[in-house]
Amino acid sequence: MQITPHPLAVGTASLLLFWPVAVSAQPFDWSGTYVGASLGVVNSDGSVPLNYPEGAASGNDIYFDANGVPLISGLFIPPVDPIAFPDAAELAPGRYAGSISVGHDLQFGALVVGGEIDATLFEDSQAWTTGAVIDAPNSRQHELTVSGGTEQLYSIRSRVGVAVDRLLLFGTAGLAVGHVDLQSSAAFEYTDSGYGPGSAAWEGSRSAWQFGYITGLGAEYALTDNLSVKLEGLYYDLGTANLTATGTGTYTTNDVAAAPYEAEMHVGGTIVRGGVNFRF
Repeated sequence: MQITPHPLAVGTASLLLFWPVAVSAQPFDWSGTYVGASLGVVNSDGSVPLNYPEGAASGNDIYFDANGVPLISGLFIPPVDPIAFPDAAELAPGRYAGSISVGHDLQFGALVVGGEIDATLFEDSQAWTTGAVIDAPNSRQHELTVSGGTEQLYSIRSRVGVAVDRLLLFGTAGLAVGHVDLQSSAAFEYTDSGYGPGSAAWEGSRSAWQFGYITGLGAEYALTDNLSVKLEGLYYDLGTANLTATGTGTYTTNDVAAAPYEAEMHVGGTIVRGGVNFRF
């Protein structure tokens, strides 16, 4: 006896057979809210130019000549060229950074648009110092220290990308605000017992919030419907930070004025980071 399958049974079996294929063939939808975390490396401009405004002897003071050499009024210039203060400090450019973020995406065909807010904490900045620079022929020595960098960075950015199923390629740009710290100190001693001694010490600092912009490119891949991994490179620029280091001095038993010097740091750099996003 020949058994003829019922059309409804055939249709049901076919639906059950091809249902997993149909589900897996559905393109991934990037729409929704997400939270994320990432770790990365910051590469910033570590050069901090130093400027010593040229002065002249005027009564009892310690002033800088055109070459950045501190001199004491009333003393002759030694026959051997004194060692000048440095033209710039070189801070270590590489630091680690950790970030948390929250964002929302909307997908229109292959186009994905959205926005993201994130907060980044930087590893402590490293200090740069000349160490004790001894100028024995001129009975002098000095030391100068500079430290600084971005401590925290917050941004609000737009994201625009193209989705290829579970892969999202995107660009991002927006506003950034960061807390910047810059400090410098210096010391100078003149030890010639026939004319001195004399000494001076300088201190200067700047700690402030600064605004700027941030931009970058990235890629994100959805491992599951809720979990994705990302890699992005960002460039931020918060302008410059400046300080004036003021000083006090003595010569023999008298207090003398010490001319100030200046430091300037470009506040910006690149962040390369990888992380995960959890989507709701």
